[in-house]
Amino acid sequence: MRLNLNFLFLILYLVVGFIPNFGSVDRIATHWLYLNIVSFLSIIFFLSKNPGVNIIKSITSNKPLVIFIVFGVWAAISILYSINITESIITTIRLFSLILTTITVGLHLSQLDSLRNIFVFILFPIILYEIFRPTIEIYRITSQVHFTFELANFLETFTPNKNITAAIITAHMGFFFMLRFYLKKFENLFVLLILFGTVVIFFISARASIIGLILSLVFVYILTFLKKKEKIYFLNKVCLSVIFGIFVSNLYLGSDNTASFQSRLTSVNTKDESTNQRVRFYKHGINHLLKNPIVGIGIGNWKLKSIEYDSENIKNYVVPYHLHNDFLQYGTETGIIGMLLYLSLFLALLVQNVKRIDSNYYLSISLIISLSVLFIDSNLNFPHHRPIMMILLALIISLTELNRTKDFEK
Repeated sequence: MRLNLNFLFLILYLVVGFIPNFGSVDRIATHWLYLNIVSFLSIIFFLSKNPGVNIIKSITSNKPLVIFIVFGVWAAISILYSINITESIITTIRLFSLILTTITVGLHLSQLDSLRNIFVFILFPIILYEIFRPTIEIYRITSQVHFTFELANFLETFTPNKNITAAIITAHMGFFFMLRFYLKKFENLFVLLILFGTVVIFFISARASIIGLILSLVFVYILTFLKKKEKIYFLNKVCLSVIFGIFVSNLYLGSDNTASFQSRLTSVNTKDESTNQRVRFYKHGINHLLKNPIVGIGIGNWKLKSIEYDSENIKNYVVPYHLHNDFLQYGTETGIIGMLLYLSLFLALLVQNVKRIDSNYYLSISLIISLSVLFIDSNLNFPHHRPIMMILLALIISLTELNRTKDFEK
């Protein structure tokens, strides 16, 4: 019975993207409330049904989780010098909600005998939905008009934002390695799905996800070649599938199409409004961090300080809400120590998974790809603001700890 309840709680966490907004202006508020409710019920479950679970020990033995908690405490301290205490309190509550979610997800996972059901019966259906819903939209649109960059906004999954949609799909594609381990007979199906996923990502034309997909595959290819060369066969098929997906996308779109691979990469220049805006935001963030390296403006307060820096470019009262770089934004809000703590969380996760490639190759590669995509997206967008992206971080932290302590691929 305990196994079923732990599995049920994990389903509740991982389907957060399917939760509607229930009338709220932004579904983010609903998602945070939903995660808090599930975490609260999880704590009650562990305290009442699993008194043998040593919660403190499970936390202290997980080094990335400890770093995450220390970062949360450091961020909470910034309330003392915050330029807007209310904003800092709200952001701190959300941050600790995520930390609590990470703790409870890890506890639920630790109670399972195998990860098979998590990947096969939860993550696999979610990935199928993420890939095929925009695929159907691509077919519908291209059957009527020629696809252009402006039409990419219609390709969505749980979120109306195409960049988040692309980031989620790209990060989840790493889990095909673990699915291949559990379902070897469906290897060619997974390769085909990676092809479809690649086409979707390139039609969406999200540069952060395109860069994340390519760099993460290059990175794991080098790791596989150096540490586990006998496993490179499936990775070769994955890389060829991605290359073919790029070829198919560009063949249809054409090199002059605004949504093509070449157009999106060559648009990274000062003439591109999106790129120019990001560069301007980064300059503001770096300048502020250099002037205030130790004490920031308080967690969650960049949206207020940015008005001062970007006042000459603000139009129609649209405030530069985020810096489009989570690490730099945390630096401006909590100082360089806060930025380094959050950065060290990703580094600790990467190191632990690289160390386990020899023992748990497929799980390690899955987590390295997902982590790499999330890291790159964190440098170009603001996934920290979206619960649907942060539940991925919670899952990576929890699975990394299991990867460290158990051998799944004997």
